Amino acid sequence: MQNHAKDYTLLHLFPKTGRTHQVRVHLKSIGHSVVSDTLYAPAKLLKFDKTWCPRLFLHAQKIEFENLKHRQVVFEAQLPYDLIKAQANLNLLPDV
Repeated sequence: MQNHAKDYTLLHLFPKTGRTHQVRVHLKSIGHSVVSDTLYAPAKLLKFDKTWCPRLFLHAQKIEFENLKHRQVVFEAQLPYDLIKAQANLNLLPDV
C-alpha cells in the first residue's frame, strides 16, 4: 500500500471576489486542479480522484460581506463529513 496523501495538498485559500470558478481556474493554470474537478482536471487524474473522492473537493469554510445596513455578516461551516471521509480514503488506496 502506498500513502497517496503525499501526492496531494490541502490548501486554505482566500479569494477576493466571488467570481465563478475563480479558485478552480487559478489552480488549473499552475497545473494543480481541485480534486474530482470534472471541468478542469485531466481525465486520468479525474478517474483516480473519483476512486476516493466522489465529488469536487472544494469547501467554503467562511464567507463574509457587508450587508445593506453596512454591517459585517459572517457565515462559517465546518468541513462536511463526506470530505472528511474522502481524506481518510486517500490513505487507504492501493498502488496504481
